[in-house]
Formats: sequence, C-alpha cells, structure tokens
Amino acid sequence: MTGRALVLTLLFAPLSLAAALGAEGEPVASADFTLRRIAPREAFAPLRSFAGATEIDLIDAATVRVHGPAAVLARAGTVIELLELPSEPAGEPALRELADGTRLARVALGEVPAREAVTALRQLRVGGIAVFDEGAALLLHDTAPQIDAALARLARLARERP
Repeated sequence: MTGRALVLTLLFAPLSLAAALGAEGEPVASADFTLRRIAPREAFAPLRSFAGATEIDLIDAATVRVHGPAAVLARAGTVIELLELPSEPAGEPALRELADGTRLARVALGEVPAREAVTALRQLRVGGIAVFDEGAALLLHDTAPQIDAALARLARLARERP
C-alpha cells in the first residue's frame, strides 16, 4: 500500500464509522412504516420536520423506511400514528407528548379552510405546521402552551364559520 492510499483509508474510515453511529454517536437503525390512509410522499415533510428524520426511503406504494437513532425512530412512529388517524371533523384533536417535552397535535379542520387555519397559526408563531389529508387536517409541533393556544385559535375559527 502506498502512502497516499494509506492516508485516504485513514481519512475515510472515521467517516464510515460516524455514519454508522449517527451525529451524536448513537447507533443508527431503520424502521419501516406502512401507510394505509395517506400517500407515503405526504409523510416525508412531517417526518423530516417533526421527527428529525434526515434519511427516508420510499420502499413501495405504501411503505417508507426511516433511518436514524432510536429517538428519531420513536418520533417517526408517533408522527406516522397521527398522520394515519381518520379526519373526522367533529373529533377531538389527537395529542402526543414527545420525550423532549414538546407536543404533537393532529387536528381535523372540518369547515375551516386550510389556508385560513395556517395563516392564523403563523400569526401565533406555531413552530411546526403540516397540512395533509388533502387539506382536511393539520399536524402541529410546538411546546404544550403554544399547542394549547393553537387549538383554541382553531376552535374559534370553527365557531366563526357560517
């Protein structure tokens, strides 16, 4: 082995170890999620934004594979669970507390247009907003008080509808 080949091997060996361990030195694994209600591509943005997934593969017409540390995979499972709930307009919002103390909320919009809801939530500075299910539902991510304020604003918008 020449000196140049040895240097290249030494330079790239830590990179492959870092990729196998992840950014914080945690082991990287993968999990497959089968989607029955929404298209897999519709889950990509919420998985990236709310679960912190950086590597997502489309496996087939109904399955996505998420790669990452255990914490990312757990959050991805919660995101998928909420995305897959039915959009019933009269239903209560589905809330999930995350390990970092933040909260995810899935809200069916009913008669409130998605654009109007998103505009109102942006005024509140809600940290994460995803529209899905053909505009019938929102997935929100923020602190518990901020999610509570967002839900109150959405309820007020629904009451104001003719």
